[in-house]
Amino acid sequence: LKKGTVTNQDSQIFFPSDDETEIDEGYESSTYSTGTRTSLENATKNRTIHTPGFIDDESISKELSRTMSFFPYLLDLSLYKETISVTWQPTAAAFFNFFVTLSLFPGTITTIKSTNGLGYWFPVVLTMVFNLFDCIGRAILISKNVAARLLCANGRKAADYRTVVVQPGHELPSFVPLVGIPCLARILFFPAICVCVRPLWISSDLIRCILVACFAVTNGFITAACFMVGPAMVYDQRHKDAASLLILLAGYLGLALGGFFGMFLDTVLEK
Repeated sequence: LKKGTVTNQDSQIFFPSDDETEIDEGYESSTYSTGTRTSLENATKNRTIHTPGFIDDESISKELSRTMSFFPYLLDLSLYKETISVTWQPTAAAFFNFFVTLSLFPGTITTIKSTNGLGYWFPVVLTMVFNLFDCIGRAILISKNVAARLLCANGRKAADYRTVVVQPGHELPSFVPLVGIPCLARILFFPAICVCVRPLWISSDLIRCILVACFAVTNGFITAACFMVGPAMVYDQRHKDAASLLILLAGYLGLALGGFFGMFLDTVLEK
């Protein structure tokens, strides 16, 4: 730009060149009189001033290095080893919970036939009941009292206090009675659902819906609790991210193996 002018696409605004001040905001500089700064702002209030720009190589390099630093983070096996040594309980609970769920739902549960005249609509009703109560189970942890009790530490250092992973006071004794035991108890749904498929003792559709509702509530609650507790048991953000990823992978593994086991269970029940 020539000294004393500012170009705005199709128009030019001229200012005196005396007492000039140079302005630099990361673009090519424009010069104009300090006394006419207000006039410039008013004149160009509703217009955009375009000046030739340039690429900031330093900013691009910083952004690229920040992005590339994420990949070695994924391959840091020692990080995941340290994390799983502390968060193995919620990780194992997530695996077993999803394994039991996919073993029975939707494959086995949707094969239950109605004995009270609902016909082909009964599998739809059972699916609706499962989704509704699964959502309710996840919403239980919205309560601050339940969440505080679940995350309550006993004030002592955790067993692996020698590592930097564990924060003092982050041993969670409430996890086993509130999450661990109900997770293991879900294995009782295998014989209960199988009895519903072959109505030997349970022939009421209402009882079957109640059983599926209990099955769904425990699934939702345990899933949400594992993802809440795992990251809270470790110290810094890197280990929290690793804890979340490990629980997620454990859940996916449980889903995959549970699906295969559900196929095997259906073939047994069909005989």
